[in-house]
Amino acid sequence: MVGGGPFGLKPGQWTDDTAMALALADSLVACGRLDEQDLLGRFTDWWRRGTYSCTGTCFDIGGTTAQALRRWEKTKADHCGSTDPASAGNGSLMRLSPVAIRYWKDRPALRDAAARQSRTTHAAPEAVDACVVYAEMLADAIAGRPRSEVLRSRREGWAGKIEPVANGSWRGKPRADVDASGYVVSALEAALWCVGRAPAFDRAVLHAANLGQDADTTAAIGGQLAGALGGQSSIPEAWLKQLAWRGRLEKAADALV
Repeated sequence: MVGGGPFGLKPGQWTDDTAMALALADSLVACGRLDEQDLLGRFTDWWRRGTYSCTGTCFDIGGTTAQALRRWEKTKADHCGSTDPASAGNGSLMRLSPVAIRYWKDRPALRDAAARQSRTTHAAPEAVDACVVYAEMLADAIAGRPRSEVLRSRREGWAGKIEPVANGSWRGKPRADVDASGYVVSALEAALWCVGRAPAFDRAVLHAANLGQDADTTAAIGGQLAGALGGQSSIPEAWLKQLAWRGRLEKAADALV
């Protein structure tokens, strides 16, 4: 694990993906349910004051997320994400794992929470459905179902281009054709491509990081599923030793169970 990158981070430090996931985890535990007002308040505390950032400041935030938080400050609406299809970014998918850890045994609650947490900042149909289908995959992995079942095609009439990705469009795709941009469809496909190619957690995450583009988020999305499939023991101890706020993150995860 190395530092650097566009934000000059130290080895083991992390970006907005983990900060927002931690805020989501804390909110689920504190409220005992998905509470949009509490969640948006925590997101705003991170954005405005650096809460949930391992550096003490919010040094990276997506434009769609920032727009939603500005809207929340003005309106206090539960769902502040834009429904414009052009706003279907990966910002709600990257933080999803706490929902799956909390609700993997209750599929209706899982789907509901996955969709609602997305709509707080990303309400475009593709962004919402990406979270729902990926939450199902994460829940299957946490439940210990076989890898082949977790990665199976999931035909359900998903929004827009999420449907072909859920049906396995990532299978057999050449690396040159994998788009690791911030568009949620591309991000989901890239993450599944990485996990599908590499059974080992570290290889899946490295595949994602090495795709470039929105590398930290592709790795965060793929890492959720790779970690759920392999469990904590699949994460290299050398990585865990360098992980910023390791104890804080482990405590938050334990509290969700």
